[in-house]
Amino acid sequence: MQTTMSLMENILPEISIPVVVAGAIVDGRGIAAALLMGAEGVQMGSRF
Repeated sequence: MQTTMSLMENILPEISIPVVVAGAIVDGRGIAAALLMGAEGVQMGSRF
């Protein structure tokens, strides 16, 4: 199974549409990492 960040590494170079990353992003460091890797946005949620 791949992590969210490893999936981003594989997908972002292959497509030319904006990508909003969701899943396994839990804090500001995860948001910053996703944006630095090329995501256009991040979706976060809570089960509560």
